Parts: sequence; structure tokens; C-alpha cells
Amino acid sequence: MRKIKEISMLVIFVVCTYAGFYWSAVLKKRLKLLECIEKAVVLLRGEINYKSLALEEALENVSKIGENAVCNFFLAISCEMNKYDGRSMCEIASSQQNILKKSILSGKDVENLIGLVGNLGLIDKEMQISVIDMFLEQLEIRKIECREEINKNFKMYRCLGAFVGAMICILIA
Repeated sequence: MRKIKEISMLVIFVVCTYAGFYWSAVLKKRLKLLECIEKAVVLLRGEINYKSLALEEALENVSKIGENAVCNFFLAISCEMNKYDGRSMCEIASSQQNILKKSILSGKDVENLIGLVGNLGLIDKEMQISVIDMFLEQLEIRKIECREEINKNFKMYRCLGAFVGAMICILIA
């Protein structure tokens, strides 16, 4: 009986410690995804501004830069635009938001990216570039906030996981 108790305490401690490490890794993954959004949007700006591509072609080209939620989102929007079913960009972007919501992006990140894509379908080339530039400025602010959150909470999540595991083990013992 004592052996089972010791093994269960060890398992609890390891699981809690792993949970702390997992949540600290989620913080870093969100920053990497924000950086991927930045890369994709800068590429989108180039596709629109310098190549003068139609929005659906530009989104399709941007979607080829990687395999993540942002690229999948752009590809899904491009495919929906190719259907020519009369829906606006706002409706198309909103219908594909579940792709982004499955990722580790915050609700505000998802909302801003959907807003960007929705606005791109309504305006001319010069305004599209202006909207993209404004989005990139907002994205830089969110990246700074994310870095601050990482600096503040990264070690805390790791230590808190181990601490909670130790506390549970003490209570069991």
C-alpha cells in the first residue's frame, strides 16, 4: 500500500511539473505565431504592392510560407474567394475564424487578423497597404506585450507547476 502511495505521489508531482512547463511553452509558441503573422502580412503587403496580385492570389501565395494556423487561414480564405458566391470578405473571414481559434492565439489576436482580412476586401490598393501598415504597428505592440508576459510569467509557470505538485504530495502524505 505504501508503494502505491509513493508512486502516485511521484506521478502527481511529475504531471504538475509537466503542466507548468507546458504553460510556459505555450507563451513562447504564441510569440512565434505572432512573428509568423508578421512575416505573412509583410509578404502579403509585398504581393499586393509590388506584384499587383489580386487578393485571392496574394493570400494563396502567402499561405505557402509554412504549415500553421495562419497559413491555413489564408489558404481557406483564398479557396472561399475562388468560389465567387457573392459573400463579402468580412463574411468569408468570419466563416474561417475557427481555424485561428483552434490555435494558441488570443481572442484579440484572432479578432484583429479577421478584421484585417475583412477590410482588405473593401478598399483599393493604396488603402490596403495603409491598413496593413497599421495592422503591423498593432502587431508589434502585441508582440512586445507577449514578450513582457513571457519575461514575467515563464519561470513562474514552471515553478508553480512543481510547487503545486509538491503541495499535493505533502497533503497526500
